[in-house]
Amino acid sequence: MQVVLGSIPSGPIERTILMHKMKAKNVIEVTDFTKNEWERLISQSLKYKKNRHSGRTLLRGKLICLLFDSASLRTKTSFEVATFLLGGETYFIDIRDIVSEYGEKREEIHEIIDTLDKMIDCYVIRDYSQKFLDVLKRKNCPPFINGFSQTGHPSQALADMSVIKWKKGKLKGLNYAGVCPSTGSGVMESFIYSVLLLGENIKIITPTGKFLGKNPDFYL
Repeated sequence: MQVVLGSIPSGPIERTILMHKMKAKNVIEVTDFTKNEWERLISQSLKYKKNRHSGRTLLRGKLICLLFDSASLRTKTSFEVATFLLGGETYFIDIRDIVSEYGEKREEIHEIIDTLDKMIDCYVIRDYSQKFLDVLKRKNCPPFINGFSQTGHPSQALADMSVIKWKKGKLKGLNYAGVCPSTGSGVMESFIYSVLLLGENIKIITPTGKFLGKNPDFYL
C-alpha cells in the first residue's frame, strides 16, 4: 500500500502509511475499521441503495443527535434520511447557538455533552474546531461518528468508495488519484486512508509536490 505524491513538473515521492485496527465503538476515521469491516460496510451500503427500506427497524426507538458547528447540506441531509430509513429519529443542534450568544459564552463543551448524554443514543459531530470531538474522545458517552472535522470525513470516504464500486463494479486494480492543496485536506485524507485500507495505491497531486497533511501520517 502506498501513496505516490507528485506535482507537475516535480517527480513523484513514495510513502507507505500503516493502517490500524478498530479499537473503539466510535467512528473517528477510516482507520477505525479493519479491511474486512470496511469492505463489508461498502457492500452493505450498496445493498441499502438497491433496497433503501430493508433496514427500517435497525434504529427503531433511537435518537441520533446531529451536533454541527457549520452549515451543511449533504452530510446533514444524508444522516437525517438514513436515520429515518433505519427507523430512528434525529435531533439537530447548531453548536453556535448553544456555545455563544451575541459574542458571549453560554455553555461549556463538557456541560453540553453531559446534558445530551442523558437524552440521546448516538452523536454525529460536524466539528471543524475539533473541540467537541476532543471532549467526546475522553468521555464514556454514547457512541459518536465524525461527520466532518479538519482531520477527516470518514462518512464521505464511505460514500465515495460506494459510488466508485457502484459505477466501476469493483474497487481492486483501479488507478486512484486525488488533487488537493499542499496543506492537506481532511476529506482527501480520509479517502486516502480508505484506498490504502483496501490494499490499493493512490497518486496525490498538489501544486508544490509536497503534502503537509492534517494527520501526522501525511507529513510527506
